[in-house]
Amino acid sequence: MDNEFRGIIDPGESVDEDNTPMLLAQYRDRLNIVEVKEDPLEVIKKLVDLEDYALENIVKAQLEILEYNTKQLPAYLGGKIDLQLYKVVNNEKSQLYYDEILAFGEGMFQPYFDDVTIILVVEKTVGVIELGSRLFDYDYAFLRGVTAKELVETSPELTRFLALVEIFETPFKERKEIDWLFNEIRRVE
Repeated sequence: MDNEFRGIIDPGESVDEDNTPMLLAQYRDRLNIVEVKEDPLEVIKKLVDLEDYALENIVKAQLEILEYNTKQLPAYLGGKIDLQLYKVVNNEKSQLYYDEILAFGEGMFQPYFDDVTIILVVEKTVGVIELGSRLFDYDYAFLRGVTAKELVETSPELTRFLALVEIFETPFKERKEIDWLFNEIRRVE
């Protein structure tokens, strides 16, 4: 495997900025345009309840990966990396995200826990690094919104959000195409 940073959408799945104009044209109606973005943790606390989780509980190699990924983000401007870890409380507020993890697989932090647990990783100057659930990531990105400036400059955050929309829309499109094909077959019969 090469050393290219693949983004935080999915390991091995690049976020291609060249696709942003096409995705923007296709999914512009999915955007939440805001004047000013709220603090990342304040947005997250609207979606889920959090508990602090000590960095000492994570093995050094995994922390090094998180630090490396932080350094690759466009928002990283150098300096000391200050990671914060949180557990997402498994309650009614977060049930949808836990259901996703149960349905589609465990997160990378699962070996640290006896039960399915979603971990949130935040770096103080960069913001959210890892959310542990694609659906949680989508909801967070939508609720945080996109500024007019990000629309004009096609920011990495905009590209990432549009890529998330594409991920959720693709299975729906494929189903529509399959349904269309079955309907055509039935019509011919």
